[in-house]
Amino acid sequence: MNDDRLINSEYGIISREYPVNTILSGAESDDFRIYISNLAFSKMDAYLSSDVARELGGVLTGNLCRNDAGKDFIMIDDIIIAKYAESDLTKLTFTHKTWEYINNSLSSSDSAKSIIGWFHSHPGHKVFMSGYDVFIQENFFNLDHMVAYVFDPVNLERGFFFRKNKELIKTEGYYIYDKGSADSYGEVSDGSVKDKRGNTNSKLLYILLIFLIINFALSFFLMYRISEMNSKYIEIAMLEKKISDLITDVGNMKIQIAKTNEENPRLYTVREGENLESIALRFYNDRTGVNMLVKQNKLRDEFDIEAGRILEIPDR
Repeated sequence: MNDDRLINSEYGIISREYPVNTILSGAESDDFRIYISNLAFSKMDAYLSSDVARELGGVLTGNLCRNDAGKDFIMIDDIIIAKYAESDLTKLTFTHKTWEYINNSLSSSDSAKSIIGWFHSHPGHKVFMSGYDVFIQENFFNLDHMVAYVFDPVNLERGFFFRKNKELIKTEGYYIYDKGSADSYGEVSDGSVKDKRGNTNSKLLYILLIFLIINFALSFFLMYRISEMNSKYIEIAMLEKKISDLITDVGNMKIQIAKTNEENPRLYTVREGENLESIALRFYNDRTGVNMLVKQNKLRDEFDIEAGRILEIPDR
């Protein structure tokens, strides 16, 4: 049973059991356990995400605890941002004015909280402890139980670092306990934590996916229509070829008919009272066809005909 009694005045160790109703981010480990309230976790990530052009940071407040089994762990229940700090994209410096603000904020608090670590951002630089970060840890947060939290708000990666065998290592996992609604401040799934921006990114990815599906469907439809139009063009080209072939065939047929007419002249039976001149006028509309009729029918002259005789009428 937790009675929150002070069992070590030097380090301010509180007698307390592990919190219940927790969410594990990462893998469970027998190493030093880190617990952080969902409210502190939300405030911290929201602040670190507010400016990705420079590093931001602050201190973690809470208690060093020890359970009945003699296991030490920390509980982080709030943060104090590092106001008046000097920073750029790769470095954060706590100034004298920053420490004055942090100490004033801590002393004005009614709860028996102490500084149990610090936090800062690495915008777009992944999660690790740089040489300068280690310097800050060793000079300002050098107690064994003090931790460091690093958050990359660009790549949405995060992690806690703690001392083990005098070295700073990244913890395999940490716990978020229910000081507030865990769903409001972060979800833990498959060992990772997603903040509110993660939900926004999911919505953006969903919208992008819908857009890509629509774009794919439209592209497929256009390709189908283009293929269909190409088929129509091919059909039209084939019809034009057939028409051209038919025109050619008709022309050849006309030539063939003309040749046939030349080879097989028309036959005409001379009627009573007709002569070659009247027959020439009948078939050629002028008298010039008389000589053709004489030559074609091998007559002696234009008068060498009589009624009932069959004449060959050639084309002019």
